Amino acid sequence: MSWNDRLACLEGLSVRARLTWWYAAAFAAFGVALYVCENRLLAHWLTSRSDDSLMASVRSFEALYSEFGLQTLADEFRRESESRGMENIVLIFRSPNLRILTSSDRTIWQNYDFADAGLTTLEPGMARFHNVVIPGSSIRFRFAEACTEDGNFLQIGISLRETSHLLRRFRTVFVWICAGMLIFGTATGWLLTGRAMHGVEQVRLAAERIGESDLSVRVSPTYKGREVAELAHAFNQMLDRIANLLTAMRDVTDNMAHDLLSPITRIRGAAERALGEAGKQERFEPVAGDIVEECDRLVQMLDTLLDIAEARVHSRCTNPRPVDLTNLIHEVHDLFLPVADDRRIALRSTTPDHPVVVEGELPKLQRVVANLLDNALKFTPADGHVEIRLQIRADKAHIVVADTGPGIPPEEREKIFTRFYRLDASRSTPGHGLGLAFVRAVVKLHGGTVALSDNEQTGSRFTIELPLRKQPDSHQYDHMVISGSASDHPEDTG
Repeated sequence: MSWNDRLACLEGLSVRARLTWWYAAAFAAFGVALYVCENRLLAHWLTSRSDDSLMASVRSFEALYSEFGLQTLADEFRRESESRGMENIVLIFRSPNLRILTSSDRTIWQNYDFADAGLTTLEPGMARFHNVVIPGSSIRFRFAEACTEDGNFLQIGISLRETSHLLRRFRTVFVWICAGMLIFGTATGWLLTGRAMHGVEQVRLAAERIGESDLSVRVSPTYKGREVAELAHAFNQMLDRIANLLTAMRDVTDNMAHDLLSPITRIRGAAERALGEAGKQERFEPVAGDIVEECDRLVQMLDTLLDIAEARVHSRCTNPRPVDLTNLIHEVHDLFLPVADDRRIALRSTTPDHPVVVEGELPKLQRVVANLLDNALKFTPADGHVEIRLQIRADKAHIVVADTGPGIPPEEREKIFTRFYRLDASRSTPGHGLGLAFVRAVVKLHGGTVALSDNEQTGSRFTIELPLRKQPDSHQYDHMVISGSASDHPEDTG
C-alpha cells in the first residue's frame, strides 16, 4: 500500500481516530529517535570508559617494564590473564620487528596474531585504540597499543562481550519501556481526544435536531476547553440569529400579506366593475386609473423592500460620490414647502452658509431626508412647526428633523425602524411602514447612525449622524442661515 493510499484510509476515519493515530505515530517517531540517540550515547560512554581503563593499564605496564624489565612484565601478564580469564583479555609485548617477546595465555587465540601493519607507524610515547573482530566468530576486542621508549610495542585488548551484553539489555529494557509508554500514550490520547471532541459531538447532535426544525436547541457552554466553549457560543449565537431571522421573515410575510391584500382587493373590485359595465367606455377610464394607482403603490413598496435588502447586503456604498448636504437640505425644503403651506405647518430649515460634504449616494440620501420630512409633516397638526437643521459636530454632519406632533412612546422607538411596523395611531394614515426601515439601512450603509428622541416641547426629533468627507483643508464654520428648501418624491413611512 502506497503512502497516498494510507492517507486516503485515514481520511475515512473519525477526527478522534485520526488525532489518536497521529498522536501515536508522533510518539513512536519520538521514541525511535530517543532510542537511537540514547543507544549511541551509551555506546560512546562505554567505549570512553574502556579506553580510559586501557590507557591506565598501558601506562602501568610501561612503567613496570621500564623499571623491572621484561621478566617482571611477563609475570604480570600471566597473573592478569589468570585473574580475568584468557577469553576476556589479551596482553602482548612485541619487539620493533613485531616479534612477540612475551604475552598472556593465548591458547584459544593461537591462530590469530593480533598484529597489523599500522602498529609499526607508532612512535615512542604514542598510543592508539581500535577494535578487532576475531575471524569466524562474533567476538570483538577493544585494543590499546603503544610504543615504549626503546621502540617495543605493547598491546592490551579486552573483550567487549560485557559491553555488548549491557547494550543488549539496555535495548531490550528501552524497547519494552517505549512500547509500554506508546500503549499508555495512545490510550490516553484516545481518552483525551474523546473528551475534547465531546463538545463538537454535542454541536453535531444539536445541528441534527435543528435539521428536524427544532430551533430551540442550544449547546451547553459548560464543556471544558476554551476552543470548544467558543465554538458552542458561536453556534448558539448563530442559532439565535437564525431564529430571529425566521421570526422576522414570518412577520414580514404576514405584514406583506396584510398590506398587499387591500390594494389587490381594490384592483380586483375595479376590474369586476369594469366587466359589469361593458359597453360604457367612459366608465373604464377611472377604473383603469385606480388600477394604475394601486399598481404604483405595490411597485413602490416592492422597490423599497429591494432597496432595504440591497443596503443591508453591502457594508459600504458601492458608488460613493461627494454630496453637499447643505444644498440637499435646501432642495428638500423647497420641495415640501408647498405641502407644509397647504397643511398650515411652519416649515423651516437651518443650515451652515458653506457646503457640508459627505461621501455617499445622492439619490439615497435625498430619499432619507424626504422620508423624515414627509413623516414629520404627516403627523404634525395644523399650526404646528417642523424644522430641519444641519450642523457640524466633531467631524460629523448632524441632520435633525424635529416636529411638534404627538411624539412616539419610548417603548415603540426601536420598533418603528423595523419593516412594516406601524403605530396604532398611524393605521389610518396612508403608508406601508417601510420608510424608517429604509432610513436606518441607508444611513448605516453610509457609515452613520440614526436616533430618535423627544423634541424640546412636544413631538419627535430624528437625528442622523454622518461622517464628513476627509479633506486636507478642513474648516470650522460658525455662521448659520435661515432658509426654505426641497427634495424629490417622499417615501411615506406611516
